[in-house]
Amino acid sequence: MHAMAADHGFVVQRVEAPQSGSMIGALLTAAHAKGDLSQLIADALADGQISPNEADAIGLACALVQAAMVDGRQQGRAA
Repeated sequence: MHAMAADHGFVVQRVEAPQSGSMIGALLTAAHAKGDLSQLIADALADGQISPNEADAIGLACALVQAAMVDGRQQGRAA
Protein backbone atom coordinates (compact mmCIF):
# COMPACT_ATOMS: atom_id res chain seq x y z
CA MET A 1 0.00 0.00 0.00
CA HIS A 2 2.84 2.38 0.87
CA ALA A 3 4.64 1.70 -2.40
CA MET A 4 1.49 2.22 -4.46
CA ALA A 5 0.75 5.48 -2.65
CA ALA A 6 4.35 6.63 -3.18
CA ASP A 7 4.06 5.88 -6.90
CA HIS A 8 1.19 8.37 -7.00
CA GLY A 9 2.84 11.02 -4.82
CA PHE A 10 1.13 10.17 -1.53
CA VAL A 11 2.11 8.79 1.85
CA VAL A 12 -0.17 6.42 3.77
CA GLN A 13 -0.22 6.94 7.52
CA ARG A 14 -1.91 4.72 10.07
CA VAL A 15 -4.07 6.70 12.48
CA GLU A 16 -4.76 4.22 15.26
CA ALA A 17 -2.32 3.32 18.02
CA PRO A 18 -0.19 0.26 17.29
CA GLN A 19 -1.37 -2.98 18.88
CA SER A 20 2.13 -4.17 19.80
CA GLY A 21 5.77 -3.19 19.61
CA SER A 22 7.88 -0.56 21.28
CA MET A 23 9.53 2.75 20.57
CA ILE A 24 12.97 1.08 20.56
CA GLY A 25 11.78 -1.66 18.21
CA ALA A 26 10.34 0.95 15.86
CA LEU A 27 13.60 2.93 15.96
CA LEU A 28 15.63 -0.18 15.15
CA THR A 29 13.28 -1.12 12.31
CA ALA A 30 13.58 2.39 10.87
CA ALA A 31 17.38 2.28 11.12
CA HIS A 32 17.43 -1.08 9.33
CA ALA A 33 15.14 0.23 6.58
CA LYS A 34 17.34 3.31 6.12
CA GLY A 35 20.42 1.08 5.86
CA ASP A 36 18.71 -1.06 3.22
CA LEU A 37 17.81 2.09 1.27
CA SER A 38 21.38 3.36 1.46
CA GLN A 39 22.72 0.03 0.20
CA LEU A 40 20.23 -0.03 -2.69
CA ILE A 41 21.26 3.49 -3.72
CA ALA A 42 24.97 2.64 -3.49
CA ASP A 43 24.48 -0.51 -5.56
CA ALA A 44 22.39 1.33 -8.14
CA LEU A 45 25.00 4.07 -8.54
CA ALA A 46 27.90 1.64 -8.84
CA ASP A 47 27.68 1.62 -12.65
CA GLY A 48 26.83 5.32 -12.93
CA GLN A 49 23.23 4.73 -14.01
CA ILE A 50 19.98 3.95 -12.26
CA SER A 51 17.83 1.53 -14.25
CA PRO A 52 14.03 1.60 -14.11
CA ASN A 53 14.07 -1.56 -11.97
CA GLU A 54 16.59 0.01 -9.60
CA ALA A 55 14.47 3.16 -9.40
CA ASP A 56 11.43 1.06 -8.54
CA ALA A 57 13.38 -0.77 -5.82
CA ILE A 58 14.60 2.55 -4.40
CA GLY A 59 11.04 3.89 -4.41
CA LEU A 60 9.82 0.83 -2.53
CA ALA A 61 12.67 1.14 -0.03
CA CYS A 62 11.78 4.82 0.50
CA ALA A 63 8.19 3.81 1.21
CA LEU A 64 9.39 1.23 3.74
CA VAL A 65 11.50 3.89 5.49
CA GLN A 66 8.47 6.19 5.60
CA ALA A 67 6.31 3.41 7.02
CA ALA A 68 8.91 2.63 9.68
CA MET A 69 9.15 6.29 10.66
CA VAL A 70 5.36 6.56 10.93
CA ASP A 71 5.35 3.47 13.14
CA GLY A 72 7.93 5.15 15.37
CA ARG A 73 5.72 8.22 15.59
CA GLN A 74 2.72 6.10 16.48
CA GLN A 75 4.71 4.19 19.11
CA GLY A 76 5.74 7.49 20.64
CA ARG A 77 2.17 8.72 20.73
CA ALA A 78 0.99 5.47 22.29
CA ALA A 79 3.71 5.47 24.98
